[in-house]
Amino acid sequence: DVDDIDLYTGGMAEKPIKDGLVGPTFACIISDQFIRLKRGDRFWYENDSGPYPFTKDQLREIHHTTLSRILCDTIPDLGSIQKWPLRKFDTNNPRLPCSSNTIPRFSLAEWEEGDI
Repeated sequence: DVDDIDLYTGGMAEKPIKDGLVGPTFACIISDQFIRLKRGDRFWYENDSGPYPFTKDQLREIHHTTLSRILCDTIPDLGSIQKWPLRKFDTNNPRLPCSSNTIPRFSLAEWEEGDI
């Protein structure tokens, strides 16, 4: 019977959603689980109910950060990297020099404290 199918088997048989690796059923389940984990964790960096929440300006700077910049800044002698480092290199994901301003730089200015 077409209505009597195992969740895992059915989910694996679905075609992936646009720009995704899984189909709509698994995408919905994964999304729901992530939202529950994020909202339920009082220490999640975006939650403002924790003991020391980030300011809006600090969050904006965090969201501005890219994995490419983190890798460029922490791996010695890394001369260049793809814009999206977890995706394969191709014409849509070219390597960029780490010295380039094309990869946004992280600023700690929002964490500076005033005169004490």
